[in-house]
Amino acid sequence: MSFESCYSAGIKTPTSTASMLTATYPMFTGMYGDAQKDMPVLDKQVTTIAEHLRESGFNTSGISRNIWVSEKSQLDRGFDEFVWFGQSPRKIIRKLSSKELLKYVSEFYSLSTRFGTNASLYSTAPVVSNHLKSELKRLNKKQEPFFLFAHYNEPHRPYLPPRGYFNQYLPDDLSASQVTEHSMWMHSNLYDIIANGKQDQVREDVLSHLYAAEIKHTDDALRRIDDYIDFENTIVIVTGDHGEHLGEFDLYGHQLLPSEETTNVPLIATGFPDSISSSSLVQHIDIMETALQILDTPFEQSQGVNLVSEQRDEAFTEWCGMIDVFKNHNSSFNNSDQYLSGLSQCIFKGRDRYLTNGIGEKLYRNNVQIDNVSSETIGSLKTKLDEYQTEFQADRESQFERSDTAKTRLQDLGYLE
Repeated sequence: MSFESCYSAGIKTPTSTASMLTATYPMFTGMYGDAQKDMPVLDKQVTTIAEHLRESGFNTSGISRNIWVSEKSQLDRGFDEFVWFGQSPRKIIRKLSSKELLKYVSEFYSLSTRFGTNASLYSTAPVVSNHLKSELKRLNKKQEPFFLFAHYNEPHRPYLPPRGYFNQYLPDDLSASQVTEHSMWMHSNLYDIIANGKQDQVREDVLSHLYAAEIKHTDDALRRIDDYIDFENTIVIVTGDHGEHLGEFDLYGHQLLPSEETTNVPLIATGFPDSISSSSLVQHIDIMETALQILDTPFEQSQGVNLVSEQRDEAFTEWCGMIDVFKNHNSSFNNSDQYLSGLSQCIFKGRDRYLTNGIGEKLYRNNVQIDNVSSETIGSLKTKLDEYQTEFQADRESQFERSDTAKTRLQDLGYLE
């Protein structure tokens, strides 16, 4: 089942992934991915799905290549086993079994764009798949229920697929080395390019080809695990945590704007009833809520919709508008308030997207910003957003109050100081 209208809860990895792994909105987790902070960390009073399922008798295992999804962000909580592959080939090697290491060494040349010290030059999608394959074999032998989560870093800027994919996708007028140099230049100078209007120096056709090549490469890596999944008895969910700008709105990467390009993400799932419509509007918290209900492991904290019996009419995205990062390159950037700054929220309903940070507001219709909109349209969207804020902030306060109460009782009993 492939969902056409899945929208992420954020435009940054920590925001969206925290939402997936807790079945709650960013307002609940507080994981906004603010670039001014060293690392967003999940509050201890927020329960992860891994913690919930482990308490329900599931074996739990996690794999990640992304530092935002690791012990550093506390998104590893609840996993019996969790492997975070570091930021360099040396750190990756330390986490591999002897069999996986032999495979990595044998594929090292073919997985690289070229040799160098920058970790971006080496694809890790097959590394994650090989470890995922090992975990599937280990967990299948137990013949017990399990929850297995894997976070691939690809496709991601600087969009450098292994050399074997270059010829399939690249323009005829550029060599592989030229394409690599251009992509690394864009990656290293992203904020300066956007802040100072240097978009005319970017080959957007090259970026689009590279992005498509990375998607193909990641698809191929995922196929490595097909034979190790019992599809008849397993719920499988494949999705993305955010999309990407490749020149739309004069933006690159997943910065500043919750557009169709950065929020409408793929979602493919197996093990769900056919009665669920693939055209339904859905968010990650919904697919997690539905899976937990199918598994008969209801999760009180969940803020998602059970797609078997309900449908949603709106989707919500939250992000942190990192204007200061761009102003470091151009002090006059965003003087016209084209982008919202600080913690911001967006509601998607039908063809309209309403964005606000509590001070400014924007409206997009069919992914195009518009200025002349009826107050009735704005008013109805603002009302829905206010309802969302009130309802789900109350959920957070209730959850944290329960946690504080439990802590007090344990202290009274002498179990905690």
